[in-house]
Amino acid sequence: NKTNKQVATGSYSNDVINLLKDYLKFYKIILEHDNLKVQTANTLKFPYESYRKGQRELSKYVYGTIKNEDTLFIEAPTGIGKTMSTLFPAVKTFGTENTEKIFYLSAKTIAKEVAYEAMKRLIKHGQVARTIKLTAKEKMCQAGHRKCNPLDCPFANGYYDKIKNVLLEIVKNEELIDDKIINKYANNNDMCAYELQLDTSLFCDVIICDYNYFFDPLVYLKRFFETDEVPYVALIDETHNLVDRSRDMY
Repeated sequence: NKTNKQVATGSYSNDVINLLKDYLKFYKIILEHDNLKVQTANTLKFPYESYRKGQRELSKYVYGTIKNEDTLFIEAPTGIGKTMSTLFPAVKTFGTENTEKIFYLSAKTIAKEVAYEAMKRLIKHGQVARTIKLTAKEKMCQAGHRKCNPLDCPFANGYYDKIKNVLLEIVKNEELIDDKIINKYANNNDMCAYELQLDTSLFCDVIICDYNYFFDPLVYLKRFFETDEVPYVALIDETHNLVDRSRDMY
């Protein structure tokens, strides 16, 4: 503005420069990770010696559906290997760059664990994809269900002063993240474990979680869905369970 020129000098300008340096340092890691995610998705092979009967066909349908931004309903027998038959082609679409994140949704803890193990296998076979398995708040809370504010909860006090450095450590060092990993960082830094897992999920590629985090109108992850058009894929396990769960949500 020609009529109102201002030049920042002194400690304030240094603070801004240091903040920008930290920001660029963090996002350099994020961008390098994203490039590797795309590259490894293009070269990723099916992580078993052979497909079970029906797996190859299912994988083709899933891959085509995601590329075409369509919807697919699957009814398949138990034992076909639906988890890997859907996760593998979904991860492959990272290579097309029309998928930014994958949400694997289930009502059951054991199903989420199976999906987590499937991602572990894909990562072992060369895929770069930071993966997190979200755990319910009541299981993550270290403060015995106190009010979630800095006055009542010591783990909320100073949280946002610490989060920058802790997130940097996590994205530098962790590829597979579950409650044990989150609790380690949270307890080492006296931080809220539940909030830390949600903040960490922003920088993850595959998010394994309960239906609620995606569908529930009160507790869904608003940080991901602020706009209608997002390059995300939802893999919804055992969708017949969603009917009763949806009734409960409303």
